[in-house]
Order: sequence, then structure tokens, then C-alpha cells
Amino acid sequence: MAVSLSSRSTLVGVSVLSMLLLTCTVPTTEGANILFFIGCGGPSHRIAMMPLANGLADEGHNVTFVVQEKPDGNDSKINYYEPKEVSRQLKERRGSGNVLDFYWMRSNGLVIAMWFVIPWFGSMVCEHLHNDPEYIAWIESNKFDLVIIDGLLNECGYGVAHLHKAKIILFSVSSVLPWAVEPSGIPDESSSIPDTMFHFPSEMNFFQRLVSAVIPIVWQMYREYIYLPKLERITKEGLGVEDFPSFAEIERNASLTFVNTHVAQEYPRSLPPNVVPIGGISWVEKRKPLPKKMEDFINRGKEGFVYISFGSFIDFTMFPDEIQQRFINALLKFPNIQFIWKLKKTPENLPDNFYVDKWLPQQDILLHPKIRAFITHSGIGGVNEAIFSSVPLICFPIFAEQDYNAQLVEQKGFGIKLEITDLKEEDLENAILRILGDNK
Repeated sequence: MAVSLSSRSTLVGVSVLSMLLLTCTVPTTEGANILFFIGCGGPSHRIAMMPLANGLADEGHNVTFVVQEKPDGNDSKINYYEPKEVSRQLKERRGSGNVLDFYWMRSNGLVIAMWFVIPWFGSMVCEHLHNDPEYIAWIESNKFDLVIIDGLLNECGYGVAHLHKAKIILFSVSSVLPWAVEPSGIPDESSSIPDTMFHFPSEMNFFQRLVSAVIPIVWQMYREYIYLPKLERITKEGLGVEDFPSFAEIERNASLTFVNTHVAQEYPRSLPPNVVPIGGISWVEKRKPLPKKMEDFINRGKEGFVYISFGSFIDFTMFPDEIQQRFINALLKFPNIQFIWKLKKTPENLPDNFYVDKWLPQQDILLHPKIRAFITHSGIGGVNEAIFSSVPLICFPIFAEQDYNAQLVEQKGFGIKLEITDLKEEDLENAILRILGDNK
């Protein structure tokens, strides 16, 4: 029987982990204690890891997540630990509006600068964790055999792994990140392969090749001499442990690195055996029925529907009013298309061919036979799901590696890349017309 792309990815992840766990000092009659560490990262990071976590739990392992916010609902197979201090700080910042305005940074040409702000989040979360006596007590009262660490600035988890003498797996929820090249043993092909940070075109000129080649070196120097030593100091003080190897050394001894992309959507890249691409692991093959209200809404349309989502982190209503109105005006040009939109607050005076909700079953929507396109912020999870569901994309990248994802989408012919900060109505209108009229 043929095995699907997503099934293969899940099997690869669980099989590789099973082999690794055989080398752990775990009694054969018991499951291993496995910790997924996402101190700095939103719901999309947890969602990317969930198929692996569920697969390991199904195999009899004890799986625990450290997350900023527990997910809604109860999952009896998975344990969650929400550090109170981190959660409190996060809610305070959201309540006061003291969070990064990624749209403002993008509109002021600071997309690259965003990358150098991200480590601040990593060190801030690490400080809050190690200033929380309850978290320290929880870490000391548990025992983990394996720690799977979100690769986006969650190196604070190295302290937990060292304290428990646990093996480490790094899980990159996107493509190969520029700071992961050297510690993971990935051949440095940055002079010929555009990196996630600068997202140069595939045909780079000499200057772009030079910048792309230097970036991993810059990150290595910054992390080894500034960022990682800072996390080491925070961790040593918080855990009260003096005999501690450098975080750079711990990182280089990680057993595996999982990368959440697939060869079909990526640049051709040389990867060593310890770096395993598992893109598609979160995709499901079988669509569950949509809620009756949504299904009835779709069936009222004459020409199918378009799905819109800017993910779990970006709030469309925080965009300037003029940009919001241009975006909506472009959609209003298509009265025969139904629009299903994941949005926290419903805009005023939308016609009846709009269905808006704060949460939507994205994978089931993308697998619906009447879907025509997906308008997205270009997060890797949604991009993966759309590609595997054969749904063309209209991409509006905002921050982090989203420009890189959107550029690959356009280059590979999976969809169209647009810019949100100077959006004109006709840009989005023409993109939708192109998607609807191009059978490719």
C-alpha cells in the first residue's frame, strides 16, 4: 500500500526518535519521559510539533510540553506545563499593548532588524523562567530522558537537558535557520542558497552571495560570544548549578535536528544524516466534515470559496485602516466567491458572502473540494498544508522567515507574493483573478 507524503514524514519522525530512545537509559517496559520545550514561541510552533508528540504518546511515552499558553480543551495523552511568570508577563504585555508592532517595522524597512530583536525574546523568557521558583521546583522534581527544543531562540532549554542528562533534539519549525548551519553540521552553502533572513532571489548577484555567505558567520559570533553566554549565566544562577558546559558545546552535541520543510518546496540543499526534513508531518489526508453552518455557507456560493488567515500571531485589525479597507474593497469585487476569514473582530458592513470567525478548522477547509485559493501571511504551517492540499496561495509575508516562504511559493509556482504595506486594491484583485483563471 502506498504511503502518503505526510504519513512518511510522521513515520520518519517517530521511527528516528524510537531508535534514539533505545540508546537512552530507559527500562524497556516503560515509556521515556519526553519534554517539548517551547518557552519562546506561539501556538503555531506547538501545532507543528503536535503530530510528533501524539505519535510518541501513542507509542507509550510520557510527553510533556512547556508552553507560554496551554491550548484550549483537554488532551489526555499530553501533559502541559505553563510557567506562571512567563504567562503573566505575556498577558501583561498584550494587555498594555507593549508588544512588537511587526507591521510598523515592516513598513519602515526594518524587516531584517526584526531578526536581531528576536534573541531579546529568548533571553527575556529565559530570565522569567529562572526567576520563577515554581518552575525551578517543577524542573527539579521531574526527570526527562529526551528534550525536544523549538529551534527558534529556545536555547534556554539546554539547561533542562543538561540537568537531567537528557538527549536533545532541535526542532526547526521552519526551514534551516542561519544560526543552525554550523552547530548542526550542515554544509555551508550560503553563498549559493538564499538564506531565510535576507531571502535573496535564487539567482543571486555577487553582493547578495557575499552577504548570504557572511550571515551565518555573524550569527555564530553573536551567539557564541554574546547571546549563549548570557543564557548560560541566567541558567546557572536560576538552577544554582556551577558545573555547566557552554551552551555552544551542548548545542553541538544535540542528537538530531528536525526541519519542518520538504525537498519539493525547498532549494536543493545538502543535509547530514542528523538533520531530518519532516515537512508535511502536520498535514492530514482525510477531511473531517465542516460545521453545518459553514458547509451551508460554502454551498450558497456560485464559484467556490477563498480562505483567508493571517495566523495565530498577526492581527489584521492592527493594520492601518486604509490598508484594511483596500484589502476588503478588493474582495468585494468578487460577489460570486464566498470568503471564509479567520479574524478576531468582524469588520463592519461585510456582505453575506463573508464568513468570519476567531477560530477555523484550517486543514479541513483547505481539503474542501470547493476551495479556490488561500490568502495567507506565509507561515510555514499554512504553506505546507496548502501545497499538500493543492490549494494555490496569495502570500502577504509580515515578519521572520515569511518572506523566504512566500518567495519560494512564487518561485516554485505554488502561488503569488504580494506586499501588504503598500497594497493597492488592484494588486489583490488581479492576484485573485489570476488564481481563479489559471488552471496551472
